[in-house]
Amino acid sequence: MGFLTKICSLCGTSVFALGGNSLKDGCYCKHCKAKLSPFFIHKRTLTVTDIRDQLEKRKINEQLFTQFVPTKTIGNQPKLLIDGNNRQFVLLTFQKDENPTPDVIHFSLLTDCSVEIVEAKAEVKYKDFNNNLKSFAPPYYAYSYDFILNISVNIPYIQTIKIKINENPVDNDQPHVIEKNGSLGQMFRDALGSARSYNGMTSNAAEVQSSSAYLKYERVANEMRDALWEEKTSLQKKHAASRCPWCGCIVINNSSDICEHCGGPL
Repeated sequence: MGFLTKICSLCGTSVFALGGNSLKDGCYCKHCKAKLSPFFIHKRTLTVTDIRDQLEKRKINEQLFTQFVPTKTIGNQPKLLIDGNNRQFVLLTFQKDENPTPDVIHFSLLTDCSVEIVEAKAEVKYKDFNNNLKSFAPPYYAYSYDFILNISVNIPYIQTIKIKINENPVDNDQPHVIEKNGSLGQMFRDALGSARSYNGMTSNAAEVQSSSAYLKYERVANEMRDALWEEKTSLQKKHAASRCPWCGCIVINNSSDICEHCGGPL
């Protein structure tokens, strides 16, 4: 190990001294990082053992992915794939090509799922005939929206997954600066300092919220959330305590659909 290099604690590769990902007791290189979960968030407080354990689980994940057969698909990019037979799901994001093996997650590990619509606004201004930037009267605001699927899972190296459903903000392509235009009369009103009105409106929020893009991404986000909860709820009901209709015994967490006491179907 030279003065300007250090060694990856996992594979032994030389890493530039200012590069790599620092850990509490070592570091790991970009090649090892590429093998980690795409939803993993690096923390300097993690140890070499933490990363090594994840890499071992990722090897098992590769085997699970070869056996994964989707029975339901929602969305295009990103995409939710559900294997209803094995009670598993996979999320393919916009960056899916960065990691060829996505996480295969069993529904028993799903703890929460919700849709978040993130709203942002920016004031739209105009340039008068003197090329000065002015506010409309009343002020006019352009709104934009992002649709986020928030997923919580009981996996040590992931825990929280945030999936942005739309690649670009949904904003109806509203410009934030209106270039100078108008009639000769408008030029005189600008010279007198009269403020312009944006057709008497204060925002384009209602227009954006009724647009086809907004409705599409909202629908996809809700469909993903509902599908995940449907499978989770189904699994919980399947594994809940029940009374056998044949012998009357209580059967707990039975995944075989057969009473362990009398062999009758549940």
